[in-house]
Amino acid sequence: IFSKKVVTHQTSQFYKFNSWEDETIGGIWKQSEATTSINSDFTKISMYKLLLFANSKARADYFVQQSKFVSKEGRKDVYAELSTQVEVHGYKPKLLLLKRKHGILRRIFSIQCYWMFTCLLLTVPFRVHF
Repeated sequence: IFSKKVVTHQTSQFYKFNSWEDETIGGIWKQSEATTSINSDFTKISMYKLLLFANSKARADYFVQQSKFVSKEGRKDVYAELSTQVEVHGYKPKLLLLKRKHGILRRIFSIQCYWMFTCLLLTVPFRVHF
């Protein structure tokens, strides 16, 4: 009764554009629900990719290229699937910021201590803390 998915055709295409600008805005953020007035030594930041077009002409061009691709490639398989992704070189969805400190806390959460704890199978404090 079960059947195995067989991929018969796979292809990809990059959006062709003349220029682009990185207009990253630091002001679009959702405040954590568990915020307190306590000044923390660590801050976790989650970032998301969002594709915005400069004007309606650029938006229309994107969808025309996508439509042509789907029309051309979508007929090559009975059960075609389409997915779109935005790739940004060097993008990291999650960041951990450490307040610059001197002393024991800075030394405990250094990369050298992390690897030492890893070799001793003691990484749970790092995972619990982050």
